[in-house]
Parts: sequence; C-alpha cells; structure tokens
Amino acid sequence: MEQNFLRQNLAISLRWFGWFVCGQALAASAISLHYLDSNSWPTEPLAITYLLLSRIGHFSLLSLLLSTVLILPPLLLWPQRRGPRIWATLCSTLLMTLLLADTFVYQQYRFHINGAVLDLLVNGGGQIISFSLRMQLMIALLVAVLALLATSVTWGVQRWHLRWRHGRPVAVLIFVSLLITNALSTWAAAVDYRPITRLSGELPLFFPLTANRLMLRLGIITPEQLQNRSVKLDTDASDFNYPLHPLQCQPAAKPLNLVVVLIDALRADMQTPEIMPTLSRLASQEWQFRQHVSASNGTRAGVFGLFYGIPPGYWQAALTHRRPAALISALQQQGYQIGVFTSAKLTKPEFNQTVFASVPDLRLESDGHGAAERDLDVTHDWKQWLAQQHAPFFSFLFFDAPHAYSTPKGYHKPFLPEWEEVNQMALGPNFDKTPYFNRYKNAAHFADDQLAQIEHQLKQQGLWDNTVVIISADHGEEFNDNGLNYWGHNGNFTATQTHVPLVVHWPGKGQGQHDGLTSHYDLTATLMPELLGCHNATADYSIGQNLFSLPDHDGVIMGSYTETALYQKDHITLIDNNGRLTVRDGRYRELEKNQLPRDKLMQMLDTLRHYNKR
Repeated sequence: MEQNFLRQNLAISLRWFGWFVCGQALAASAISLHYLDSNSWPTEPLAITYLLLSRIGHFSLLSLLLSTVLILPPLLLWPQRRGPRIWATLCSTLLMTLLLADTFVYQQYRFHINGAVLDLLVNGGGQIISFSLRMQLMIALLVAVLALLATSVTWGVQRWHLRWRHGRPVAVLIFVSLLITNALSTWAAAVDYRPITRLSGELPLFFPLTANRLMLRLGIITPEQLQNRSVKLDTDASDFNYPLHPLQCQPAAKPLNLVVVLIDALRADMQTPEIMPTLSRLASQEWQFRQHVSASNGTRAGVFGLFYGIPPGYWQAALTHRRPAALISALQQQGYQIGVFTSAKLTKPEFNQTVFASVPDLRLESDGHGAAERDLDVTHDWKQWLAQQHAPFFSFLFFDAPHAYSTPKGYHKPFLPEWEEVNQMALGPNFDKTPYFNRYKNAAHFADDQLAQIEHQLKQQGLWDNTVVIISADHGEEFNDNGLNYWGHNGNFTATQTHVPLVVHWPGKGQGQHDGLTSHYDLTATLMPELLGCHNATADYSIGQNLFSLPDHDGVIMGSYTETALYQKDHITLIDNNGRLTVRDGRYRELEKNQLPRDKLMQMLDTLRHYNKR
C-alpha cells in the first residue's frame, strides 16, 4: 500500500516536472524571438522552419537539463510541499531574466553574455558598464513581468498537469524538432547555406551538429570547398616568445619625454573644430594620420595592440606570463619615470598584470562618482605628478567620458537636445539617435578640455618642446551608422567602431598629414627605434611599421572577445572562434566567399603564430 502511494507520488511529481519543462521551453522560445531585429528575420521557408524548430528543440533540451539539476532533486525529496514549486519559480525567473538580458546584449554586440561580460558587470564597479536610474527601473519592471510569467507557468502546471493527456505526442514533437534541427544545421554547414548558419549563432549554448566528413563521403561538398570556409587560429600555444630577441637599445644623449593620451570610445569624426577644438587645432599643427585604425573594437584589445605592437590574440599569453609590453620594458631600461593615470580601474581589464606588469606602485583607480569626475581626477593627479618630474618621463592618461557619455555637473553642453539618461533597452533599428549622439559629442567636447589642460601644463613647465605627445583612442563608437542595429562598440569591425584619431606632436619631426591606412601597431614600431634607439628588427616586438615612413597597410589584423578580423579598406574578413570564415564589405554586408583574400589570410595566420615558441 505504502509502496503504491510512493509510486503514485513519484509519477505525479514526474508528470508535473515534464509539463513544467515544456512551459519553461515555450516561454524561453518566445523570449528568444527578441534575438531577431527587423533586419534579421528570415524570409526563406527552410530558414523559417529551422528558426521555429531549433527554438522548440533547443529550449526544451536546455530546460530539461537545467531543471533536472536545479528543480528535480527537491521535487522528488518533498513532492507534497510548496517549497519545491516556489524554488522552481525563483529559478525560472532568474533563467528567463538572464535569457532576456542576453537578447539585448546580442542585438547590440552580436555575442552572448560570457565570462568577460559578467566580470565587467560584477567587478567593474559601475565604471565600465553602468545603468541610469530610468534603465534600472525598467530592468526591475521587466524582472517583475518575468517573475509573473514564471509564476503563471508554475501555477498553470500545478493546476492542470493531471488533466493534460498529450505528453507523449509533445515529447515526440520535441524529439523530431531536435532531429530536424541538427539535420538542417549539418546540411547548411556543409553547403554553407547562410540563411540557416547565421541563425545558429543566435541562441545561447547552442551547438548544432556538423558532419563534414560524412558530407565529403556523400559527395555533397568537396575538400576544396570545405578548406575555403575555415581556418585554424593558433595563438593559444603554451609559450609566449615576446619579444623575439632581447632588446638592443641605445639611449639618446638628450632623451625626449613621452605622453600617451587615449580617450575611450572616441571615433575619428569627432576631430572637428566644433566638437574637439583643441584636438582639431593640434592636428593641423602637428602630424595627423587620417586613416588610423585600432587593433580592436574594444578596450582590452585596443590598448593591448597599441602598447605591445602585436595582435590581441596574444592577450591571454601575456597575462599568463605577466609579460609587460616591450615598449614599457625599454622605457624602464633607460630610466624613464613612469606615471599611469586611468579613469576606469587599471585592473579591469588587467593592464596592471600585462602592459604595466613591471611597473611598481601603480595608481590603480581614480576618485569620482562618474566617468567625467574621474577624468577630472586623472588630470588633477597628473599635473601634480608632472610637477615633481626631473628625469625623462613617460605618462599614460586614459580618459573615459565619451565611453560613458558623461559630463560633469553644470558643464556647458554645446550640442542639444541631449538624451537625459542613456537607456540601451530603448535602442533599435528605428531609434532616433540625435539626442543620444549629442550626449556623446558633449562628452567628447569635455574630453577635449582635458587635452587643452595637458597641452597648457606641458607648455607652462617648459616641457612641450622636448616631449612626444600621442593622442588617440582605444576604439570607436557606433550609433547604428550602418543601419544594422549596432550600437556602441565590441559589435563589429567597421570604421565607426575601429577608426580613431591619431595626432602626434614630435619635436624635430615637423608636421604633416598622412592619408594612408595606419594602425595602433605602428606606434610601437615608431617609438622603439625613433624615441628609444632600439636596433632590433621591428618584427622582434611589433607587426607594425614606422609612422614616419608613411605606411599604407593593405590589411590590419584586429581582434575582439569572439572574433579575429582582417580589416581592409573595402573588405572585412572575419574568423570566429571555431575558425569559420565570413567576408563583409565596409558597411558589414556579407559578400560571396569567392571574395575572400586567401593570400592575405595565409600571411595573417603566420603572424598569429609568430610570437609562439616552437
């Protein structure tokens, strides 16, 4: 009798669990439609079928796995109590919230929430990712709606699960959906059917099957076709051989000082007399490189490429080995006093353990309640530091206001109307960017004020004529310029996210304007021989060229958290973390595979292995 009772309770609990999984999967499938914007809905019948079936199958399987771990154990232990149902509702709310947040991240940046994003959100102290009060209230409202949805699923299943009699057909539908999804993805990956393959990257934790070897045996594709669609990246070797040989540098009799100023998220077209009068004036008086690009569309890789002179794919190796940039090592060898002043924390990303790993007593953060206040603190502290310097010095100033769309309280704002509060959840393909863009331009105008103070302080102390001053940015910033619903940075490698200003004041080098394609890698390739008298071959420490040789690169390697790119003036070739190749035009529209620059890609792959020990 008791055994039958326990068996009956177990059957009821499992029945409840099965329908709860289905309810979860249905809700998640509906939420996941937000991954699509007006430009990405498929129109081909086969792709539409794949879109629907992949969501049914994927979220059913994902819900089953997560629920088995989180919800099934307490349900089996206490089948008659409310606790497991309440716990199921809380877990459901959390997972739905995470899924919805991921849809917003994916829409703007085209990658999913990952460890790096969570780390910046949790540990950035609001300096890297911050939310306005209005946005916080909207997030709270959405979480409340999702909590209501999760409660409705739990309540509905509890009330009706014993009356529903179609569990087996539903299970068969889910199983068939999984089979068809994987069959279509296998075929699409083999024949490179883009309407389906591009949809595969939209869903989180989605790893559809591929069977290229089987497709080769069946004659559906040829080995040549398969080779043309993927490459193998190789920057994860165990040893990091950088620089390739010990630095051989001869200090100058009268060494010049060095000041490097980066302005976070400053795109090149902000360099106008109206927006940034100081930078615009200096550009007309000094050296200006008008087609300059970063090594990335994000901060970590952009700063890495500038100081190290090598591709961002070596970041993890540099971090693992705590290997400073060769430029910093050479400055230290020649007795330069080093002052580092950053608005955002120097520990996120870990520039204190990479670029400046060998520099003692680093200033790790700035004071202030927002980016603009921290920028003011950077300028203030730098002035105090500069007043105490007598030996040759190097200082790095990194301002954050444009990245955070921030100006100090009471600051005169020349560009109106301005968006009162930044709310990323309001952004979309048809969003009027004018007030948002004005807020960004006001922040750039404020950053220009800091440049004016830097110039004034150097001149006041009589240092301007024996100091090299470099002004640039880590990456650009997009406001849906290409009509593909990209906002901010880290999303693509078009000019709006990678084209940045570069103005160089170098005593004794005169002035000029260069319109060839230059890159962040060229800065190290210039400073090492020209400033520090290094006789090494440039390839020992940089893939760039001396800026004063006026280079015009036919391709620049770039990197982000999820992709490596070969940037060219008319084409951008992408390699994702699985080695898949895609080629796009300058506005990020996909091109045919026959336009892949195969010869340049082979050179690129050699470069990405160049600093690995063999």
